Amino acid sequence: MTQTTKLPANTTEWRQACERAASFANKHGNGRIEHAEEYLFERGREHFGFESASLLEADREMEYLNTGETYCPTVCCENGKCFVSSWGDWLEQAEQKYCLDNNVTRCVYCGEFIPLSENIEWHDTACKACGHYVDGRDKKEDQDQKIERLEHENKHLREFVIDRFSYDPSVTRDGCDSIGYSMLPLPKEIRLIIVDILRQAH
Repeated sequence: MTQTTKLPANTTEWRQACERAASFANKHGNGRIEHAEEYLFERGREHFGFESASLLEADREMEYLNTGETYCPTVCCENGKCFVSSWGDWLEQAEQKYCLDNNVTRCVYCGEFIPLSENIEWHDTACKACGHYVDGRDKKEDQDQKIERLEHENKHLREFVIDRFSYDPSVTRDGCDSIGYSMLPLPKEIRLIIVDILRQAH
């Protein structure tokens, strides 16, 4: 019975074993990954079975021997040819090639591929699928709408504070006298914001 040895990830010895297995499969097994697996097993090299990675938009799929790690080198097979890579590296390179060939970028928020414009920096491109910028920032808003929203929120905050707190620096902590609410349990940062609003109102 063959004794198997699980090698540490990313060792030179493991990569060399994978390179020999890939070469064997290409020369003697018509590029089938099963022959690479057999080569490794006969020499006591262990893995965790077959897995696959794909990029459907580019109509690409790759099989690999699972090492349990995203970026550990292993035997991969695409279009009937075995080679050594990691499934993480393969997927990143496949995405990069697809983006370059089709002038698109991938939204890091939702994963959709979005066309790029010559007049806009890639990170300022809005994703048509989720509305966020493709670099993951919050949803794109018109600048005027954003200013209007912030002003509306600030107005309601001021009304809330003025309605519930009175301002008398001579008699209360931080210059606030609670009306219906206790100031003391509030964090200091919140108390200071309330004081600032009340000072401006008086």
